[in-house]
Amino acid sequence: MLKSSRNIISAIELGTSKICVLIGNSNPNGQLEVIGLGEVPTEGSIVKGEIINMEEAYEQLNIALEEADRSAGKVLTHNQLSVINVTGCNIDSVHSVGTAIIRTPDQKITMNEMQEASESAKIHNMPTGLTELHTAVSYYTLDDARRLCNPEGQIATKLDAHIQIIRGNANRIENFKRLVVDTGFDENMILPIFSGTCSDMGILSKDEKERGVLLVDFGAGTTEYMVEYREGMITGGIFPIGFNHLLNDLSIGLELPFDYCQKLASSGKLEAILKSGEQFHDYPNQRGNVRHIPVSSFETIIELRLRELFGLISDELKKVDIHHNIDAGGVLTGGGSLLTLSQNIFQETFQCSVRKGQPHDVIGASGKISSPQYSMIYGALKIADYQNRNFTIVSSKSPFQTIDAMLNRLLSFGKNIKESVSI
Repeated sequence: MLKSSRNIISAIELGTSKICVLIGNSNPNGQLEVIGLGEVPTEGSIVKGEIINMEEAYEQLNIALEEADRSAGKVLTHNQLSVINVTGCNIDSVHSVGTAIIRTPDQKITMNEMQEASESAKIHNMPTGLTELHTAVSYYTLDDARRLCNPEGQIATKLDAHIQIIRGNANRIENFKRLVVDTGFDENMILPIFSGTCSDMGILSKDEKERGVLLVDFGAGTTEYMVEYREGMITGGIFPIGFNHLLNDLSIGLELPFDYCQKLASSGKLEAILKSGEQFHDYPNQRGNVRHIPVSSFETIIELRLRELFGLISDELKKVDIHHNIDAGGVLTGGGSLLTLSQNIFQETFQCSVRKGQPHDVIGASGKISSPQYSMIYGALKIADYQNRNFTIVSSKSPFQTIDAMLNRLLSFGKNIKESVSI
């Protein structure tokens, strides 16, 4: 397949609150330029990262695609690759280890041994109904002792590759792909990636990945988490709890319409209420009366939900004992990160510093993309850009069936997550 003069790529977020499309150009000077944006509220077609109404989601995706294409100057017909985020779908990650015996005359490790060990780690019995989404190299060990990020050129007798296999429900993941295909995309031009990996690519710095960082993407319907250390994924997963659940708690606990709670959050007024220092929030009901709702009630309900969510993540992290591997602290992103209280409870729960994560190197787009709500889809576009720059698609029949082999050709294979993406 010949590339056009403009290397057009795209990213599609199928989320609980919105369907969003970004169109980018891998321009000749090596920069990713965002040239198109389209989004539409899902309005119930996607819940907790699961498509529950394909017909409505199809119509909404078409609107978002048309809006993005129009703003980009009608370039989607030249699209080289589209990355779609995948969330929900019973996604989890499992640790696996593969081994390669060093047979070179000088016993130096080459890319061949690194690839052999990584491939060996993928040989496992996948539970019925699950499929591998992609994998990420965590680290390598030499002769059962030395732990390295990149062992190439080292001398050893045995090399072990420790990888994280990200997997999910096969049928539900296929629904994500099928929805995009039905809008006219070539199935072979679609690359599904775990949402947590996309957020990672969108906002984490090289220093954070090296020193160890906990990333939490607090979205509308789900919350993804990942830990990276020495530029390798240590663990990750997803909970079907999001910011909408917190808003629903407020709706029920304070007897407020859910739509009203959503408007408070989207307008920034909820954050203003919590930081106002006032004792009451005045809510005018439909009968014309004004209810004086204690601000402390807002705080209590929000805090309970946040402590529950972050506590669930903390319990998972304790299983793999990684707290000593997050020297760079935590990064909280997604719509839920806009609440200062979310950041405070995060810091208390994980006993580490925390920053609000948001895209910071966006070129060619409005300031809107710099919000934490766009971390995931911007990361997805960066993955598409990376793949498009490094790999030449030579056949429209099955360009990604050997993507692992293509990735292994990189000199820095296994060094970081974005260079370990595979399907």
